[in-house]
Amino acid sequence: ETEHFTIYADQKIKESTLEFIAVNQEYFYLKNSKLLNEEFDKKINSFIFISSLQKKNLFGSGNADVAKPWQNSVYVSLDTWENSLEHEIAHCFAGKFGWGIFKVAADFNPALIEGVAEACDGFYDEVNIHFLASIANKNNYKTSISNLFSGFSFFGNVSGLSYIYSGSFIKFLIEQYGVNKLKKYYQLYPMWLRSYEQ
Repeated sequence: ETEHFTIYADQKIKESTLEFIAVNQEYFYLKNSKLLNEEFDKKINSFIFISSLQKKNLFGSGNADVAKPWQNSVYVSLDTWENSLEHEIAHCFAGKFGWGIFKVAADFNPALIEGVAEACDGFYDEVNIHFLASIANKNNYKTSISNLFSGFSFFGNVSGLSYIYSGSFIKFLIEQYGVNKLKKYYQLYPMWLRSYEQ
């Protein structure tokens, strides 16, 4: 256990490795807490599997690292955590202002859900996310932001482009308008409920 995490890990993972992961988790916690202006009153559960194969066998998802904001938990593998742990912790933070029982963006909007996590990291493959979005745009790898954030069209693009553009746009919104307005946007109750009430 650390100040903000309870870590569950395979006993074969070296203690020094777990200590290194724990220090990184605490850093990611402080970074996300500062950016999103949120704190937890209980610890985040962090499950560290020794491999993607073990994660597949015990959890059901081998290739993808996962967060469950409604359970305040992240699930990563020893071979992938360096690329995904900060992103998954950001999903837990977004759950603090998420909508519904799953504590995600209204309408389960994937561009908002993944965009917030990418914006919290600020980098994609260790490159500034605004820079990557600019490079993509200048090289005609373009996408409509309004379409990207509509329904499930997030999945209609090349995966990397959707993550880059959504993360860059959410980061822009935070920088221009502040995190409180982003939170309101994230938790607007769903379109289907608004149309039902009208």
